[in-house]
Amino acid sequence: MQWGRWARLVLAWQAVAWIAAAIIAGLVGFSWIVFGFFVVVFSVSCLALFTPVIARPGWLLEQQLRAGDDVALATGHLPPRLARLAQETRILRFAIEAAAPDEPAIEELAWAWVSAVRELGVLEAEVIERLGVSHRDVVSVLLGESLAEDPATVRELDRGQQRRRIELLAEHLEAFELALLRYDPDPYRGS
Repeated sequence: MQWGRWARLVLAWQAVAWIAAAIIAGLVGFSWIVFGFFVVVFSVSCLALFTPVIARPGWLLEQQLRAGDDVALATGHLPPRLARLAQETRILRFAIEAAAPDEPAIEELAWAWVSAVRELGVLEAEVIERLGVSHRDVVSVLLGESLAEDPATVRELDRGQQRRRIELLAEHLEAFELALLRYDPDPYRGS
């Protein structure tokens, strides 16, 4: 696949260069020397158009193909329920990061996410366990247990504790999301 892609790019690059050279050589007065000169000029000039595409590494291309359009949220390698969970986790994290610290809906959304994780099937739960992440960290933040363990928040005002709570939620959700996105169901494929 990679070689075919490279061949198509080189063919397109040279086709653009040769067609442009033929047009300009025809306008100036065609001769093989003039045509050859313009082929070289347009080959060098057009190379800049194709360099970003050629320079893209193969592993990134493979990830883009597996991910579809959104490379930052590549879920094509995950089972469908885990892919959905990764997307929901990102959406929740963005909502939490954009919300005010005392927003009451955040807690409801976070508990709904915890319920979604708890309702996963056996295979999905095994994958999450193997990745070393859990919904327990989020539950700990929601119940306020992790705030009591953090000595910096004990001296702060209630508003500061709420802000720290939101930060902790976002951190744990991001860790969960990244662990899912990095999951490789077949680590020996392609080796």
